[in-house]
Amino acid sequence: MNRREFLKKSLEFILICSILLIFSCWKNPVEYSITVDFETIGKGNMSTIKEKKSFVINDYTEWNKMWEEAFERFFSPPEYLLNVPNTYFSRYTILAVYMGECHIWGYEINILDITESNNAIFVKVSEKTPQGDFHYLSINPYHIVKTTKLKKPVIFESYNQ
Repeated sequence: MNRREFLKKSLEFILICSILLIFSCWKNPVEYSITVDFETIGKGNMSTIKEKKSFVINDYTEWNKMWEEAFERFFSPPEYLLNVPNTYFSRYTILAVYMGECHIWGYEINILDITESNNAIFVKVSEKTPQGDFHYLSINPYHIVKTTKLKKPVIFESYNQ
C-alpha cells in the first residue's frame, strides 16, 4: 500500500468515525409538557347541540357561529357570554365542549386540564355518567373556557367518570 492509498483509507476511517460519533452524541429534542391556565366562562346543561362536539375558537366569526349553533335559537344567552369584544381573540382562545343530548339528569362534562407539549395542546375532558335512578329529562351539558392564545393543534381527550 502506497502512501496515497494509506492517507485515503485513513481519511475515510476518520470521516466514518466522526459521523458515528456525531450521531451517537445527537440527542432527541426534549419532550416538554406544561400546564396551560384556563378560566371557565360558561357551564350548564341547556344547549341545542345534540351530538358530542368540541370547538376551538380563535376569532369573533367562529364565536358567533358556535354561539348560534349552541344557544341563540334556544334561549336568551347570559350577558357574560354575549359581551365578548372582537379584540378579545387577539389574546385568548376559547375552547368549548358539548356532551350532546342526554336523556336523564346527572350527566356532566368538564374541561379538567390543558397541557402544551412540543407539537400540540391536549385538553383533558371528563364526562360524568349518572349512577342510580334519575327522572327523565333531556339535557345537553357543556363547558366553555378561555385560555391564552393557542397556536398549536388542539387535541381533546375524553375520560368517563
